[in-house]
Amino acid sequence: MQNNKFNEVTTEKKSNFWAFFKEFIRVNGRQNDWTDATYEKFNAMENHLKKFKDDLTFDYFDENGPIRQAHIFTTHQALLC
Repeated sequence: MQNNKFNEVTTEKKSNFWAFFKEFIRVNGRQNDWTDATYEKFNAMENHLKKFKDDLTFDYFDENGPIRQAHIFTTHQALLC
């Protein structure tokens, strides 16, 4: 029974990466009294990530995920615009 609950949470996290990302921005921005510029930087990061991989999940951020992302960003400058 408990294993099913774990699977539900795991599935929810996979399908809601962007919801968690936005919640992170909301909560941390409020807790740390972020400036407008900080919010803009996180919005820019979200846009870059979505251009790179719109269906991003937490599973993507394994050992190789960030390496692939950095490679794409450094070799395809159009993604940064």
